[in-house]
Amino acid sequence: MSLADVSIRNSHPKDKMYRISDGGNLYLEIYPNGSKLWRMRLKTAGRETMLSLGSYPTVSLKDARVKRDEINTQRANGIDPVAERKKASAKTKSSEITFLRVYDSWISERKPPFWSEEHYTKTKARIETYLLPILGKLPVAEIAPQQILILLKGIEKQNKITTAHTVRGLCSQIFRYA
Repeated sequence: MSLADVSIRNSHPKDKMYRISDGGNLYLEIYPNGSKLWRMRLKTAGRETMLSLGSYPTVSLKDARVKRDEINTQRANGIDPVAERKKASAKTKSSEITFLRVYDSWISERKPPFWSEEHYTKTKARIETYLLPILGKLPVAEIAPQQILILLKGIEKQNKITTAHTVRGLCSQIFRYA
């Protein structure tokens, strides 16, 4: 049985969540707090999962049906929509984690008494001088080893070979922490 927009608007919350089916494994879930969410039931490799398509009225009945058809087309082409969403989610999460965010977390764990005040201050100054201006805003997952090498070669050209070696070690620690 296909839904009509009027029946969706007239559906009211009950004590428990309930579903209204539109057909083709598309459901509208209505929660006790009044929210209405579009879901699609999928069976992949013997496992049943629910895929969220958005909330009503942000995603209209027509849009939910279009999304359902797109998902069915993907499945017909051998693409797992659940796995694709997980990949996209992981990619966006990794691009949000910048070198600066990882550094801030890493250095905050090494405050005195973990390290001496002098060592903490020197380490922080080296990183803020040599690494953060170039790598600070970059996502950690997108920093290539060649970028680090170029950065270290620049330090070596200033006749600061020991500093370059120390900065490489600090950089390595931060990346392992990430």
